[in-house]
Amino acid sequence: VTLGIRNRRLGARQSLAPPRGRSKIFFLLPLSPAKSSKTDPSLSREAQKFQKSSPLAANPSARPSPRCRRGAGVSRPHPPPAMEAVVVDAGSKLLKAGIALPDQAPGLVMPSKMKTEVEENEVADGAAAVVEEVVQPVVRGFVKDWDAMEDLLTYVLYRNIGWEMGDEGQILFTQPLFTPKALREQLVQLMFEKFNVSGFYDSEQAVLSLYAVGRISGCTVDIGHGKIDIAPVCEGAVQHVASKRFEIGGTDLTNLFAQELKKSNPSVNIDISDVERLKEQYACCTEDQSAFEAIASTCQPETHTLPDGQVITIEKERYIVGEALFQPSILGLEDYGIVHQLITSVSNVASEYQKQLLENTMLCGGTVSMTGFEDRFQREANLSASAIRPTLVKVPPSSPLPKLWRTC
Repeated sequence: VTLGIRNRRLGARQSLAPPRGRSKIFFLLPLSPAKSSKTDPSLSREAQKFQKSSPLAANPSARPSPRCRRGAGVSRPHPPPAMEAVVVDAGSKLLKAGIALPDQAPGLVMPSKMKTEVEENEVADGAAAVVEEVVQPVVRGFVKDWDAMEDLLTYVLYRNIGWEMGDEGQILFTQPLFTPKALREQLVQLMFEKFNVSGFYDSEQAVLSLYAVGRISGCTVDIGHGKIDIAPVCEGAVQHVASKRFEIGGTDLTNLFAQELKKSNPSVNIDISDVERLKEQYACCTEDQSAFEAIASTCQPETHTLPDGQVITIEKERYIVGEALFQPSILGLEDYGIVHQLITSVSNVASEYQKQLLENTMLCGGTVSMTGFEDRFQREANLSASAIRPTLVKVPPSSPLPKLWRTC
């Protein structure tokens, strides 16, 4: 546990307050180590120093009052330059934040999940019982728990970025495709009323991804943790009529991988966090569908020892994860694969833009880093019936920025 902040609620949300006798305390949940940019090593040292020395970690009852807890008595890195904005990309799995400086990776990459301690005051012996729950502020790209989101942003902006009370700066938020207007308005209200920002702007992820590789027109295929967004962008404007959003993503592929591993290793109980790490390590794509169908007889089994000492065997399961994106029927969906969806989406844009969009196709999200995925995607695109074949935009290897900002 790295931070504890007692929950606050906006006046407009008083009806959501917990029943009498219950109170909530939010903690950041270290599901995986937070990553810090190599360009600012002092940031991670300050965070480690705070973890070890803060009275909040050792004694939760010593938390400061809500009126003064932001920034009170906490050692921080130096605040950002006065005119530099902060960029925040809050995904379902990871939250990335950093200063808007040229060619600089995000200074903070951390899990967006949090742990909640619910205190029950009314128990048989009169003592308070504490129940721990995991809270996910962002679900499939959209904010679902605004109280947890407020506490998460408080930790990010005041304790990591270095904002000071009364001297807040400007902020840029990334927004996924089709974010409801009500959620955008609520975010603006939170930023100005609770964080007193001097300036606020939100931009769609598809536009920012293209900006990162020097383009204002193109088509992005963003495979995130909880959703897939296909967005044609013409001269910096997302074509919403032609865009598509699918409620599947990396978390569904993790669940599929867990099911397949259970079939081949019925006596082994694997935690879902271990499954996710195995997916990142072993998942890959075959060259085409025929190669996938033949893999059952040619795949060599590989053993892996889990952290608890259990040994599992991984065979064709590693290929099913990637194949599900090209054959959604594996996930139980009656739909076309991701390349066909891209071509269909672009075909709904004015004909004079279609060539430019398809020739500037960009893959985003952590799932696209799967071994063999880009090659399989380009191969499927070359075999498509479209008169214009999609061509992938390659991220310059010398720039660490696009990959770090676009994986979530």
